[in-house]
Amino acid sequence: MLSPKEMSIYSRDYMRDPGSPLDRLRQPGRWSPIGWIIVISVTWFVVDYFFLRSHGLDLGFLSWDTLKSGQVWRLLSHPFTHEVPFTALFSLLVLFFIGRLFGAFADSGLILRLFIAGALLGGVAQVAVSAIIPPLSAPILGAGTGVAAMIGYLGRKVPFEQIRLLLFFVIPVTFKVRTLFTVILCLNAVLVIWQLTGGPVATGALGNLAALGIGFLMVKHPSLGFPAIRILRDEASTTSAKKQRKRKPLKKGSVAKHRFHPR
Repeated sequence: MLSPKEMSIYSRDYMRDPGSPLDRLRQPGRWSPIGWIIVISVTWFVVDYFFLRSHGLDLGFLSWDTLKSGQVWRLLSHPFTHEVPFTALFSLLVLFFIGRLFGAFADSGLILRLFIAGALLGGVAQVAVSAIIPPLSAPILGAGTGVAAMIGYLGRKVPFEQIRLLLFFVIPVTFKVRTLFTVILCLNAVLVIWQLTGGPVATGALGNLAALGIGFLMVKHPSLGFPAIRILRDEASTTSAKKQRKRKPLKKGSVAKHRFHPR
């Protein structure tokens, strides 16, 4: 039987057994924002695709008509709504690989701000322009706007960093971030121009362009358009504060050494 002294030692955080991987996942703060976004997207896709749509309910996508009719919740639901399994898989895979690069230098607060800013402001830009320019009228859905904002941020912050994606979900391809930024920019710009000239409806192309620009600008203006989500504090500042609290005081001998200066 452990003595009270030993029990107090083993009750400390650094002496506890971390447990199984499942136990560690259950601990708060273990999951990254990317993981939560993917889990929410997959869960909502299953509910929306297999249950709601089968009963004639389409509650996910965002358009000018739905927003004008008062369906404001679509501002939050459209980033997690995907039309078919292929687009869901593609968007979430890109999000996963982009998130791995973000994890090397960014904090969870920044990732959330970028994804939310890209999704909301990109969606608003899409429906606003749709109301003014009817040829560009198109619904918007999917995680593409949030991902585009993250790519825009990386394209300005670390343009020469290498990123790896799976081409056709199988072939690993490595290229610079600025290359990915340029491809996304040009592809969506071509889709918007094509739609203006009478081409097929490009779902979310305009929103992706807006989100790309938002992420690009947020490098210098982190709170762009989102003073309301400043509650998402940077992990860097939180970590530094914890280090300040855990800093050990100087020993008496060292204090005396600094205070006594023999002549």
